[in-house]
Amino acid sequence: MIKFVVFILSFINLFAYQNSYYKGVLDNNLTFYHQKPFNYSDFLFIEMKLNFGSINENDSQLGLAHFLEHLSFNSTLSNSRDEILSTLQNKGVKIGLNLNAFTDFESTNFKIQILNSDDNLDTALKFFSSILYNLAFKEDEIQKEKNIILNEAIQRDDKEYGIFKSRLKLYYGDSLYTKRLPIGDLEVIKKANKKVLKELYFRHYNPCNTTLFILGDMDTKRLKASIDKHFAKLDNKFKCNDRKEEIKFIDKNITFINPLIDEMAFYFETKKLPKINEDGFLNDIKFNLLSKILLEINYKNSLKNEIKFSSINILNQKNLNKFYIKSLKYDDLFELISVLKMLKNGIDESYFNSAKKELLREVFLYYSKYPSPLNQLNDMIKNINENSFVLGFKDEFNLNLKLINNLNLKEFNEFLNQLINFDKFIFESFIEINDLGSILKNTKEFLLKQNNQIKPTFKTLKPNKNVKYQYDKNLEIFIIDADGKKIIFKPAKSQKVYISAVKKGGLAASKNASFLKAAFEISNLSGTEKYSKKELDEFFKNDLLINKSIGNLSSSYNITTTISNLDYAFMILHNDFLYPKISNEVFNDFVANLNEEKSPKTKFEMKLNEIYYNEKELNLDFDIENLKQILKDEFSQNFTFFITGDIKFAHLLELIEKNISNLPNDKENLNFVDDGVRAILGNHIFIDKSNPFKKDEVYIFLNSNSYDFNPKNSEIFDSSVSILQTLINQNIREKDAQTYGVNFNASFVKHPYIHSFGQITFTTLNNNAKSISKKIKNIIDYYSKNLIDDEYLINYKKTAILKFQNLYKNPEFVLNLLINHFIYDEKFLTLDEKIKMINEISTSDIMIAISENFNNQNYFVAIFTHII
Repeated sequence: MIKFVVFILSFINLFAYQNSYYKGVLDNNLTFYHQKPFNYSDFLFIEMKLNFGSINENDSQLGLAHFLEHLSFNSTLSNSRDEILSTLQNKGVKIGLNLNAFTDFESTNFKIQILNSDDNLDTALKFFSSILYNLAFKEDEIQKEKNIILNEAIQRDDKEYGIFKSRLKLYYGDSLYTKRLPIGDLEVIKKANKKVLKELYFRHYNPCNTTLFILGDMDTKRLKASIDKHFAKLDNKFKCNDRKEEIKFIDKNITFINPLIDEMAFYFETKKLPKINEDGFLNDIKFNLLSKILLEINYKNSLKNEIKFSSINILNQKNLNKFYIKSLKYDDLFELISVLKMLKNGIDESYFNSAKKELLREVFLYYSKYPSPLNQLNDMIKNINENSFVLGFKDEFNLNLKLINNLNLKEFNEFLNQLINFDKFIFESFIEINDLGSILKNTKEFLLKQNNQIKPTFKTLKPNKNVKYQYDKNLEIFIIDADGKKIIFKPAKSQKVYISAVKKGGLAASKNASFLKAAFEISNLSGTEKYSKKELDEFFKNDLLINKSIGNLSSSYNITTTISNLDYAFMILHNDFLYPKISNEVFNDFVANLNEEKSPKTKFEMKLNEIYYNEKELNLDFDIENLKQILKDEFSQNFTFFITGDIKFAHLLELIEKNISNLPNDKENLNFVDDGVRAILGNHIFIDKSNPFKKDEVYIFLNSNSYDFNPKNSEIFDSSVSILQTLINQNIREKDAQTYGVNFNASFVKHPYIHSFGQITFTTLNNNAKSISKKIKNIIDYYSKNLIDDEYLINYKKTAILKFQNLYKNPEFVLNLLINHFIYDEKFLTLDEKIKMINEISTSDIMIAISENFNNQNYFVAIFTHII
């Protein structure tokens, strides 16, 4: 039975704020929280958290909490693994897509996303309850998961994971956490047996260690009844976990030398404040404001290296507040210390007000629309785990506004003075700094320049009012003729505006493909007209993002912005087309980077590309004036413009007259060009033994040009790729446990000639690559001649339809469909047409698609391996 279900009230400085969830506790002490989505969602999101992580292990159990997480997706005493997964897949739930799990230091967590219905709620809760009491511990499944975990361990063995491990003592001091990485000890994993795992399972997988977090638009009584049905009768087989390891605060300055990093950093500790009153909420605001102020300082003062800030939550016990620069130059340390001294002594009002204004703008923007249900769930879980309040959407918005507006400069400078403590800090560097104390003492405080915010101005040509338009009822778009420039406008209820200008041609149509590619890359970092990218970023922050992109068949110019910055977006587009910019500074950095030593992985990829496409990387001599001319020629050609967003049509026409219709039409339209480059044919293997990590990274390439291109076949192709990935993973990962997972990405294109291309990737232990590659080849060969089971296609259809029902609500996705329609001559399918086409796919269609596109006649295997 349920012990209680309550609303919880709290008072913050005389203002009443109500937690926006229901909380319930069963007699067996299982706890659940239910929150309704701020905005309606068709889906139900559930996360089950077990208060059991690697910190609960002893030295002979290292990694077994994570091992039990893996076993939880296997057979129970009531059902086989296949039966369980089949039930979930019939509901549109697939492991890795909308069913996941993870283990950390203090908990094991299981997540599911499923269509919201009473039946689906019962299915999800039944699955979670079976994890708590009903696992079967079959010997073959234990061995299988053991091998998968060993492969998972070698897959994550890379530079970033090495850096994380090197910082364990920095983060967790002398606590036990430094010896309790969730992946554990591989020797313990290898020796794990049924008896040991079951003992750990019965000790920790108990209701009193369990919390359910549910986000869904459902009746609370119905939810309570379902939870009671599946969990109330479960008994606690052992006492509840309450083990917490204290992470002590430092009492002196500490230096960490870390040769794996390319930065220098100061860390200052503060106590982690839960958001249970205004002080907790205000503390987070101060950290956010500090980040904004550092951005202002970086932009306005021409620092040699951007000084960054992040506040790292260390298991809800303390914050490590990190100030750092990305640099391998000893002399750059002086500037970092100089700025820290300036911050400690207090900033001036102009920087404070400017950053405060920016923070308010971000708050208004963030709360202008509801968060996604998944983000809402994650926020709820985060706040509850931190013992913080979970406010409603409007309450949270109003409290943030109040606290930001009331925060004054004196209070903020006192916060900075207490935060930056040169008597207690952690210093991290790639090299030993023997005279750090002397440097701290003798470095002078940084002198700030006056913070004057100047609005950018741009040149514009005289407006051209020769603009006509018509409305296409079928596609629900406006087709606009702006003095010969074609514009497609798709109205959408979105505060974000997406603009894409696209033209046929691309690298294949260029006589200077390598130079054109370099010109785009440099121009993306150069800014617009008289403004650098840094200056534009300072003014627009993340509200106006520009990207120039060039592929083999087309060039594109893309802007993501907000309604409030729409006029600026069009002015920048106008200037970028008239005067595409390549700055001397960015050009010089680009050339310098070309001469740097390439990593082993980069060298492998270059050699692979050379062999597979028979194209040798050229050593080119870049000339800046030549690149400028090449880029100008590219943007003088006719582009088609695609726009979507909640824009008033009259305003859009005005912007088009001022910024697009007056662009010159200097060059005639291009078509797709076939450059003649083809992938190598036949079966081949390429092995590179320069991998610095002890693992095999494997790439399998398949290509074909025998499949007819049409909308139906395009849909069948996508389904065959998804189903084939499932089949490969079931055999290689689930059955043989030879890799942590196999990814299969593929494309089927119409231009410049009809062909398909597939790339299969996986990581495995040394010496397994060839045998796995052969098995994958055999699987593909088998299903190119035999029908798949109906179940695979049924499950694919359910998952695909749910995916597209969500995607068609995304304006950016719909805009890309329009680009494919008008540029690449692909039929625009409505959602209903898409669903109808998916439902018409048969198992014989899948077999034919696999046979035509992945028939193993062209099977190229590349192995990036380690010399043992």
